[in-house]
Amino acid sequence: MRFKEFLTGFLMGALVLSLGWASSLLLSPTVHQQACIENAIAIFSPPAERELVEALGSARESIDAELFEFSSLALKQALVKAAGKGVKVRVLLEPRVDYNIQTASYLKAHGISVKWASREFAYTHSKFAVLDGKKLLVGSINWSRSALTKNREAEVLVESISLAKRFLQVFEDDWKKGSEVTG
Repeated sequence: MRFKEFLTGFLMGALVLSLGWASSLLLSPTVHQQACIENAIAIFSPPAERELVEALGSARESIDAELFEFSSLALKQALVKAAGKGVKVRVLLEPRVDYNIQTASYLKAHGISVKWASREFAYTHSKFAVLDGKKLLVGSINWSRSALTKNREAEVLVESISLAKRFLQVFEDDWKKGSEVTG
């Protein structure tokens, strides 16, 4: 099997499993379209923190992240640094994860747009970020200390406008359904 075919299959599988929309996506024609992947980098933890910080630091226009668990100080600081350079940063967090309360407060205090994911789903178990509308970080890595330093996890940084666009469509839909973080 060629690498691009493997990678496309992996990404589509990650999309179905990590986002929890198996039935709706299997019926959607976008799942069956070939994605044009210009470049891809495999990231494994441990250690993944440095590579994720570098990926976030590469954004020039926007970062849209939808995450199940987010507690890594280094990744929080990377988002704050990006926002300080004029990057539009939005973060959608699962509200039923205790660590996310502190993260939401920290990010809001630093001027980052944060919302709680809708309770429409059992959980928003997503772990993805779209960078500049053309790069996608997606995989099994929660943005937590354990996931970054203790667990065996896998992530892919993909340059693909078509995949990024699809993930951004989902993010926008979820963002609209989300609720403002208060306090």
